[in-house]
Amino acid sequence: MTMTPTDFAAITGLRVGGKRLQYDFEMYKNKNKMMKLFGKPITDLLAGERRVPYESLCTPYWNKIPKDDKEANQIVRATLLDWLLIPK
Repeated sequence: MTMTPTDFAAITGLRVGGKRLQYDFEMYKNKNKMMKLFGKPITDLLAGERRVPYESLCTPYWNKIPKDDKEANQIVRATLLDWLLIPK
């Protein structure tokens, strides 16, 4: 079962709102954008435009200590991918 925004808000206590997410199904082709949003582990994993399991997107960040705010944001994005996309 996938977590809905309502589930996320109830569990975390964070409000969910604002503009709708714009899906970019070809973002993996833009290496600079991928690097900015997710960092080197995911960018390298998706190099070559191949399909990978969702689990592979978050495992490089498990138990990782961020060096700075930029890397902390990337870890949060990977964790949210895990929570929202991978059935538990």
